[in-house]
Amino acid sequence: MHGKDIDKARADEARRAAEENINKHADDVNFAQAQMELAKAMAQLRAVELTQQVRR
Repeated sequence: MHGKDIDKARADEARRAAEENINKHADDVNFAQAQMELAKAMAQLRAVELTQQVRR
């Protein structure tokens, strides 16, 4: 996936949802899943940032 292909709004929402799930995790499986989703969303946001920097 390329930075230009990532929807920043969707990545922001995914990050927010993952953080919310981490804060209210019910069990270790859900917590691990939320951590994985958060890491993915943060990586996507970082790719967007780097793509924007390159374009400047």
